[in-house]
Amino acid sequence: MGIQCAVQVDGGDPLMEILLESRYADLILLDPATAFSAIHVTIPTGLVEETLFATECPIVLMPANFTGIEQLVFAYDGRADSMYAIKQFTYLFPELRDTRIVVVSINAGKYSSFLTLVCLLSIFKQSYGQERIIDNCAAQ
Repeated sequence: MGIQCAVQVDGGDPLMEILLESRYADLILLDPATAFSAIHVTIPTGLVEETLFATECPIVLMPANFTGIEQLVFAYDGRADSMYAIKQFTYLFPELRDTRIVVVSINAGKYSSFLTLVCLLSIFKQSYGQERIIDNCAAQ
């Protein structure tokens, strides 16, 4: 049985390759320390930060040690592709519907208002429960 996956080996600019692949991927699993340079001092690395901002599919940042999922943290910046990634994640993992949700809003004011964020997230009430999402957003 198992999980079907594909490993792609490409040359060229790593960020551009990841972004291209993300257009057709359902999900990207990424180590926060991923770098293609000998010089990286922060975690997440610059490559990971740029990937989080620009990809077109959900990204799961993998911890060094995994013991289980206690909460989901969605990064939302007000853009349509950000909402699309959240929606796709909910479709991929409906079994996580009872997991605590935290929404981190980054630059959302640049693209939309907080009220828009709450309204857009409320469409997931069948998957996650409207009150849970709105309460967690308001706490931010």
